[in-house]
Amino acid sequence: MGCGSSQEAGPGALSEDEIRTVLTVELVVNSLSIIGSSFIIACWICFPSLRKFAFTLVLYLSISDVMGGFAALLSPGDDTCGATCLFQAYLVSIFGLSSVLWTACIGHCLYRAICHHDVEVQRFEYRYHVFSWGVPLLLALAPQLSNSYGKENGRCWILKDHPALRFIQFYVPLWLVVGYNGAMYWRILATLSAIRTHNPESKREEVKMLRGLGLYPAVLVVCWLFASLNRVQNSLSPGHPSFTLFCLHRLFGGSQGLLNCLVYGLNASVRNKLRHAVCGGRGEGEEGDGKSEVQLALAAAPDPADDF
Repeated sequence: MGCGSSQEAGPGALSEDEIRTVLTVELVVNSLSIIGSSFIIACWICFPSLRKFAFTLVLYLSISDVMGGFAALLSPGDDTCGATCLFQAYLVSIFGLSSVLWTACIGHCLYRAICHHDVEVQRFEYRYHVFSWGVPLLLALAPQLSNSYGKENGRCWILKDHPALRFIQFYVPLWLVVGYNGAMYWRILATLSAIRTHNPESKREEVKMLRGLGLYPAVLVVCWLFASLNRVQNSLSPGHPSFTLFCLHRLFGGSQGLLNCLVYGLNASVRNKLRHAVCGGRGEGEEGDGKSEVQLALAAAPDPADDF
């Protein structure tokens, strides 16, 4: 059990030239994502002071993105239902969803720290691992048991003959997380905005910081909107795939690791460490010096918000 019939050619498949173009787009963006995510992992390894809880969650997110990028770059070749094809399908299934779920864990971490002043948010780490690795692993088993994995349009994943499994395994959890993240960050922004309202000396940097928090839930929407539209189109009209939607799907979906690196990973703490490492110079100052109430609220959250 494991694979269905390959649908690499014939009705409902892209042409060979279109597949080559889609795979080229996927190669470029996933390579950039792997580089960006690997950079965040390297920062965590090289700078011990960054190994706080929230940035460790970003580390787990980056690991998922590296593995997801690697999965996308695998070439099953003529293997339409063998070990290589199944290996790619499993990696895509597990690490694509785990990356999404880790963003929900980061949102929950910040919400507990900032809105509930939870100083022991680290106690959730075990649950985060069970949620972000266990759920994708379980959901990845169903297509194999139903012989739904196979090669289609240059990649091995769930075949278009099983649209319900595609949505159950990835797209429904994805949009549930988008809604959850949106709700969490709305509450976080409301809490921080209330602090800022009562502080007439709020700085311009804080406004930028508050706007930056709004980017976190937007990453998933940017990355997976076209992929979702593409899968809906595949379900409604399986015999007429859209080359444009496939290109946009692979372009934005493959950029998730890169965007996660830019939005979650390259925070002020990381930039300061890099600046200090490259340029040398004086120390970075004591935590809290020159910070206003909003910044101190983030620092006192405790570690999770300070890391971001």
